[in-house]
Amino acid sequence: MKLSKKERARVLSITLSDIEKADAFFEEKIEPMLSARHDVYVASKEMYEKKFPKLSKQTDMVSYDMWSTVQWAKAPILSSFFGGDEIVTIVGREAEDAHTGEQMKKLIHYQILKQNAGFVKFGQWVEDAFALELGVMKCYWKREKETADKEELLPLYRIDEMMQDDNIEIVSIGEEDEFGDLPVKYKVSKIIENRPVMELVRPLDMRWTPGARTLFEADFVAQRKIVNADHLNRMAKQKVYDPKAVALAVESAGDVVYSEMDLRLNPELDDDVENGESARAHLPLYECYSKVDIDSDGILEDVIITVCGGELLRVEENHYGRIPFFDLSPNKDPYKVLPDLGFSEVIGELQHLKTAMIRQVVVNLALNNEPKSFVDDVKVNMDDLTQNRQYVRVHGNPNQAVYAQTIQPIAAWTMPFFEYIETLLEQWIGRTRYNQGLDTQSLNKTATGMTMIMKASTQRLGQIIRQFAETGIGDLYRFLIKLNQKYITQDQVIRLMNEPIRISLDDLSGEMDIDVNIDIGIGEKQSTIQNLQLFLGMLFPQGQAMGVLDQTHWAKAARKILTESGVREVDEYVPSPEQVQQKMQERQQQQMMMQGGGGLPPEIQQMMGGGGGGGQLERGPSGQGGAAQGGPASGSPGGSLKGLPPALAGIASRNFGA
Repeated sequence: MKLSKKERARVLSITLSDIEKADAFFEEKIEPMLSARHDVYVASKEMYEKKFPKLSKQTDMVSYDMWSTVQWAKAPILSSFFGGDEIVTIVGREAEDAHTGEQMKKLIHYQILKQNAGFVKFGQWVEDAFALELGVMKCYWKREKETADKEELLPLYRIDEMMQDDNIEIVSIGEEDEFGDLPVKYKVSKIIENRPVMELVRPLDMRWTPGARTLFEADFVAQRKIVNADHLNRMAKQKVYDPKAVALAVESAGDVVYSEMDLRLNPELDDDVENGESARAHLPLYECYSKVDIDSDGILEDVIITVCGGELLRVEENHYGRIPFFDLSPNKDPYKVLPDLGFSEVIGELQHLKTAMIRQVVVNLALNNEPKSFVDDVKVNMDDLTQNRQYVRVHGNPNQAVYAQTIQPIAAWTMPFFEYIETLLEQWIGRTRYNQGLDTQSLNKTATGMTMIMKASTQRLGQIIRQFAETGIGDLYRFLIKLNQKYITQDQVIRLMNEPIRISLDDLSGEMDIDVNIDIGIGEKQSTIQNLQLFLGMLFPQGQAMGVLDQTHWAKAARKILTESGVREVDEYVPSPEQVQQKMQERQQQQMMMQGGGGLPPEIQQMMGGGGGGGQLERGPSGQGGAAQGGPASGSPGGSLKGLPPALAGIASRNFGA
């Protein structure tokens, strides 16, 4: 985006003001919340030293309730999105877009899992969302070209063809030789990488203006990065950043000011030095997605602004049409980006209480296992006692010289109170001993009863999965659909499930959207499988006998059973309903042809000698088809089958009349 000097100065002034406000908001409000939640998640011993200084001197044991809750929820959530279920599916809005939706789904599945290690990144995304109440994923399109210089002797028509090719740039054309060829120097550009990139962003690297309800609605959103001078210089050589601005930024580079949470997570950052190598100098860079009235027409434009060292490195239009950040939170606040109340606040209170009680119990056990003793040093030889000698010299009765402290058992209500805390955790967050498989003393031993208990215990987790699918993950899928339709310029061949799949440009066109289906999420798989088996065993035979069900219904039910069982390669076991329908139609056509000529065109029936009588052949005395009045056999050269293709002649011979 070309701007005048005055416009660049204005954009820089607005952006620096937004950065200052966002940084202040982060330091005052956001960073303390993220830091406190991280301490609860890792059960920071430094945090508990401040909370329980006296107990911390005796033991540093902690309770990892928050960590265990996150790990418990993480597994079924990832299984829902990457297992046999399809929580988020891509569908065409119109009937003619059904095939394109299926192809787009395969392409995006390949891009997430194969090109971006999606399972690992989604796992950390979900973990950040639970632990910090804010998980952020960034998605953008990466396109790299490779240019090669070439020189050839070419005819004029070939040069004309090259001029029409967008990937070829003709540098120079020499004089024609004796054969009419021309020496041509040209550059050939080849796309070596053209794909979406998913990047996990730490929540503590995000900045946004105060008052924003969502990142999408914010007027200013930025990602703070720590880059080195080498990165800036390379981007300047590629004409991505302004070379003059990069030179000024590198020249003014000083010590990087890290956030308090950065230093807590990595204390060695303060010791970071470049060892005299200027290219290693670190600088804070802000990649800003802002709404700015560039041309002063009263309308805000979506722009991407890059600022480093107080210099404006780049300003360009945001062709994405939205910010490329996608946030997740299990407890979404409709009025704030980062909710004030989350799992960390709820579980943290009980975790602190359990940690304090566990430490008290440990101290009590230690004192009872090695109780204190009161010694009369006049009657006892202290050297024998302190040096742990076998014989301790005592004047008089040892029972009167040494007195052991009475054992103090823990209070009777201690263990019931631990049980009460666990009950509160189950009620507040939905994680029960039933859905962890830990309760062997359940009063309900029936399969139906246990199924109802499991279903009730997973309702909270199911609600979180749907919220993820409707917000951050669903928005990411919609964004990938848009990127693929916009930036893929040639056919793609991918390999998915050991099967090569060709994706043409026509497969990416059309109106597509996502569909969220959480009914197949968790807790109901076994029940669904049992109901489908009941359908196949009892209802399908009766429906088939009545003529209201056919083989396509059987295929749908069988495929659903395999999907619920976690099988992804369903096509390898059961054909699709469309394939079943096609086979049924082919079988019907074959039966019609086997019954007579009624399924053949009229001219072929006439050649077969059927006339207007339905095209049926009379059987001769020997069982072979012949003419109606005992003419030559149908298979003879002079018969009525003369001139038919071999395949039809075979059908209309003895096999046809059989």
